[in-house]
Amino acid sequence: LTDGYYNYKMDMWGVGCVFFEVMSLYPLFPGANELDQINKIHKILGTPPAEVLAKFKRHASHVDFNFPHQEGTGIAKLIPHASADAIDLMQKLLCYNPDDR
Repeated sequence: LTDGYYNYKMDMWGVGCVFFEVMSLYPLFPGANELDQINKIHKILGTPPAEVLAKFKRHASHVDFNFPHQEGTGIAKLIPHASADAIDLMQKLLCYNPDDR
């Protein structure tokens, strides 16, 4: 999404996705393309706050960041067998704001 802007914080997001897949045995955001994947992320995590979207806009030119507001279902519903600590770690790794990971 961010036109080549990359650092270790993006890797932390990837760790959260892999951790989920290890716990659930299926991928968290299996999008067919970038827009489909964004929609799947929003369905689970909800739409990011406006200040986070503004931060993303500064680093991307190819995506329209005017997403409709959506409440996410949450990760815990998808893996009810996971411990509270595992859910907490996944939620921290999958924060929209890279600075919060």
